[in-house]
Amino acid sequence: MGLIVVALLLLVVTSLFIFNKFSVAKEESYDEFSKLSQEKREAAIKKFDDFQEYLYKKGGFYEQVHKKLRKEGYDHVMLIAEYPKGVTWVKFALTNREATKKEQEEVKSIFNKLVKKNNLDPKVFKVRVRNDDSPDW
Repeated sequence: MGLIVVALLLLVVTSLFIFNKFSVAKEESYDEFSKLSQEKREAAIKKFDDFQEYLYKKGGFYEQVHKKLRKEGYDHVMLIAEYPKGVTWVKFALTNREATKKEQEEVKSIFNKLVKKNNLDPKVFKVRVRNDDSPDW
């Protein structure tokens, strides 16, 4: 019984720490953005919108990744989460193969080649390859 209480307490403390970390990052991002002039804010929003359109549009980056992985025999679900400070998590849930170390490296290699081909910053993307499509990153 005591072990369960300790485990639950640890889970609660960890959750609060993670929530606080993301809340602080969001506040810092907002503070930086709010200090910009109206013209610079509008330019930043336009740049962000253009980038998002490039990533998601028909024939855009994510569709290129999807098609290339399918061509290479990887049936998958792609989950995308964007966080403050310009970090984008991309999770590939393989549906027709086991996500072995070798398969993970191959999927990441395909992804990174397309990042370079599209002149994107590889530091922006954090990639995970798994077999489950849960939002657990």
